[in-house]
Amino acid sequence: MAKNKPQNLFDLIPSVNERIRIETGEDKLLQLVFPRFRSAWLNRRLTPKGRSPYIHIKLEEHGSAVVQLIDGQRSVREIALALAEHFEQEPGYEHRIAVFIEHLRRDNYISLRQPEVL
Repeated sequence: MAKNKPQNLFDLIPSVNERIRIETGEDKLLQLVFPRFRSAWLNRRLTPKGRSPYIHIKLEEHGSAVVQLIDGQRSVREIALALAEHFEQEPGYEHRIAVFIEHLRRDNYISLRQPEVL
């Protein structure tokens, strides 16, 4: 019986979930956009009048920089290395990125997968 090896978050590859759309706001920061309800029928029936059938999550500068690099190819480690300049080599910036990635995963905005072993 094989035991599950503990996963290192920095080795995993994040991908944006298919129901999430990424848009650029007027302030040049990113927004995560997704339907209020999973079903189009529910979205039409249950969305209050005058409200958008979509929820918009506005990201701040650092969150936008992280999400911009999530392409389904880069690992969390590669994203952190690419953002070293953006975070001005701030001590602990890797931890901030890891926590943010984990929040995105927990809220089902992204999924994480193991890299393919050749």
